[in-house]
Order: sequence, then structure tokens, then C-alpha cells
Amino acid sequence: MNSAYKNIFSTAILLFFAVAVIAQPLREPTYEMNLEFAHQLFAERDYYNAMEMFQECYRESRDPQILPKLAILNYILRDYDRARRWFERYLPRDEQFLYVQDRFHYARTLRILGEKDEAREMFLEFLAHTDNDSLKNRTEIELLGMELSKDWTQPEDLFVTALGEGINSGLTDLSPAVGPDGRLYYATFNRRSRITYTEDEQPHFLRIFSAPPDDDDWGQCERMR
Repeated sequence: MNSAYKNIFSTAILLFFAVAVIAQPLREPTYEMNLEFAHQLFAERDYYNAMEMFQECYRESRDPQILPKLAILNYILRDYDRARRWFERYLPRDEQFLYVQDRFHYARTLRILGEKDEAREMFLEFLAHTDNDSLKNRTEIELLGMELSKDWTQPEDLFVTALGEGINSGLTDLSPAVGPDGRLYYATFNRRSRITYTEDEQPHFLRIFSAPPDDDDWGQCERMR
């Protein structure tokens, strides 16, 4: 009898602790944990998720130290309009030039967006304060290219147009162009796996493929011979 009561008492205690554990709310990650995770994602080059985490941290804290990360992430992901807006939130106030290298990326962003005069000024400002020889060389090439293209005009017979989402694939496709016959021509390695070059591996060659127009898309491609 005593044994039965002991079992009932033990069972009651276990049920009490089980209910108490279930009733405890799950611990949400703190701001510091989210910020650390965002830096970890950035270091791992998981840029899309890193940007989401940094944006969440910035919405919560409005910490100006996060602005450079948001700017460079949008630059890396080629959202140049947003990158420009983030750069312009902190670089004009960087009077101590703590973010010298960011000026190079900001200048390239301006050049890509067609703001050539502003880009040139920012490139020159970067050159005046950087000691990074590699980026110095790249900046000089950027400035030379801008100078050479200053008086260029677009040829009248050159047209740039969107070819539609149908040409996108997981393959390594290059240089799509529409020929006089209306067909789409492009070069491709025609493989999804990453190409590595080792002594034991066979060489890889680009091949030319073409595809006929098909309403608003492109038909079955075929290799040119």
C-alpha cells in the first residue's frame, strides 16, 4: 500500500514539473545574438540572409555602426540604388575618414548609376586618403576609363533590350545576342557543376547554341556545328 502511494506521489511530482517546463516561454534571441549572427552570415558570404539580419538589427537599434554593412551588402548584391542611399547616410559625416575603402565602392556605385562627375570626385577623394595599392590601381583604371569614354556616343545600330526570364538557367551561359534571323545566340559550357582546372581533368570548351523565337519566349536550343 505504501509503495502504491509512493508511486502516485512520484507521478504527481513528475507531472507538476512537466507542466512547469511546458509553461515556460521559449527564449527569444537577444539583439546581441542577432547582431553576432548577422556578422557570422556576412563572414560566411551568405549575403542575402546577412542583409536581412542587419536590417532587422538596424530597425531595432538605429545603430549607425550597421550602416556600412547595409551599404556594402547592397553593393555586393548589385542593388546600386539602395547601396547609394545607405552610403549617403554615413559617408558625408565621416570627417575622420574611418571608412576610406567604402568611398571606393561608393564611387563605383555612382559611376554605375551614371553619376560620372560625382563618381570622379569620390574616386579622387579616395585616392587622396587610401594606402591600399590594389584599390589605387583599380581607381586609376576607373578614372582612365571614364576619361576615355567621356566623348563616346552610343552607336545608332546598337540596341540593348531585355530577352525575358526564359534565357536564365543554372548553366554557365555567356553573351546572349539576337541575330539578324531573330534567333537567340549564346555561348555556354552546358554544365551545372562548377568547373575546376586540374592536371587530371579534361579541358572545357565553350560552345555556341541558338534558339528560335517562340511567342514571348525562346524555343528549344540547339548546338551550332
